[in-house]
Amino acid sequence: MALSKPIIKKYTNSLKFEYTEGNEKGTVVRVKNYRRDRNDNIVGTLSIQTSDNDLFTPIKGIDLTLNSLRSRSSIINDLTKHDKSERDNTFWDSIINDIANRTLHRYRPKNEIEEIWPDSEASTLEYLVYPVLPKGAPTICFGEGGAGKGLLAALFALILQVQKCGDKLGLTINEEPSPVLYLDWEFNRDELIWRWSALFKGFKLKKRPIDYLECSEPLIDMADGLKEDIKSYGYKLIIIDSVLGAIGDNPNEAEPVLRLMNTIRSFKGVTALIIAHTSKDKRQGQKTPYGSVFYTNLSRSVWQCIKKQKAGEDEMVTELYHMKTNRSKLELPIGLRWNFTDDKIFVNRCEVKYSKQLNTPTMGQQIINLINSKGKMRVKDIALELGKGPESIRVTLRKMEGKGEVKHFPDKTWGLSKTK
Repeated sequence: MALSKPIIKKYTNSLKFEYTEGNEKGTVVRVKNYRRDRNDNIVGTLSIQTSDNDLFTPIKGIDLTLNSLRSRSSIINDLTKHDKSERDNTFWDSIINDIANRTLHRYRPKNEIEEIWPDSEASTLEYLVYPVLPKGAPTICFGEGGAGKGLLAALFALILQVQKCGDKLGLTINEEPSPVLYLDWEFNRDELIWRWSALFKGFKLKKRPIDYLECSEPLIDMADGLKEDIKSYGYKLIIIDSVLGAIGDNPNEAEPVLRLMNTIRSFKGVTALIIAHTSKDKRQGQKTPYGSVFYTNLSRSVWQCIKKQKAGEDEMVTELYHMKTNRSKLELPIGLRWNFTDDKIFVNRCEVKYSKQLNTPTMGQQIINLINSKGKMRVKDIALELGKGPESIRVTLRKMEGKGEVKHFPDKTWGLSKTK
């Protein structure tokens, strides 16, 4: 059966196919929430209706594996039995295969395979806000409730619009001022209004807006519309507050995290600050963002936020500790002192002293994590990455070698022991 070309309408993470000509005239199929599952299949949920409701009752919620002939065949057989009209037996075969193929064509990435040679030039690591937010990449800032994560998000947004504000704080940008989009799943509108106003008064700045969107759907369902907004308004930073709302699924499973991070990655060139809570698993030797380890693995940079404040004081210190990075050394801790009045917030840089709340990994754990991610390394390179002296690294490596944790190779590099 030869089908007429349908009218295709694209919505947030869904496609609507309207057939307006030929035998299939009046048939409408909608494919919602099409995505890649954990078995690498492309799946979607169908809603189907025709113009003759007496002979074909509209149906919703049919799950279809779009790239599976078996799944398609099963749906086709069921639809043929459900249909009480006198349509040809090939009708639903043609419809289902048509919408499946057209959806797959739109889903598959359009990137081309490229050759990377040993002398290929990598892009220079740049920062939107140095040294916290690598440009065009996701960064997680996690901590307990009330640790100052929301204040930091508002501060970064302000710095991106008024460059000079970050200079005295050691938070610098090399970009032209640009708008910021605050995506809120945490009912923080009133708090953001107060923070934004109080920060501007504290810095004695002329008022400027921050774009705000109250969110109730998972980020993946908002992606298409957000891409249009990013293009239209030129956002260079999006703030995701918080990741639990944005994911819209079980945060302890890998698949929802992968979908979230892939969605953020699809916002080409946009930096994302992701606010997360702290894991409550006390068995861990190091505190991490709440949920799957893939939050940390798929972020380019991870910072832990810790608050120091005495009850009744109008002053609070926020300490930021760099826990993970991909392309640079771990940065030194950052301390910010916040002073509050009824309508103003004043911010100053302050010295960071070791926090008892921070369960930092041992030197040996840091070395194992580093070698595990980058492969065999020389002492000087490990020292540079971890910001430590070469001699202290060398002593630690010898102790670890005695325990069978690492091995010293003839080319003077160190790697993980094969038995470990």
